[in-house]
Amino acid sequence: MTEAEKQFLYLFRCHINNEKLPDGYYFDIGRVFSLAQIHNVLPAIYDVASQSGEDLSLYKMSAIKL
Repeated sequence: MTEAEKQFLYLFRCHINNEKLPDGYYFDIGRVFSLAQIHNVLPAIYDVASQSGEDLSLYKMSAIKL
């Protein structure tokens, strides 16, 4: 399992358990969001990832469309 896959699963777990991301949590935005699109859970991952303070504007419209 790659690091991006572990990060994807962690973000998804945070969504399911309604947990917040730890401060300063780093994840590979491009790869994680690519996995989220493949598995059709982009809105869930976007919801959690938006807590990180990263610029996610490239993914916002895709998350809203789904």
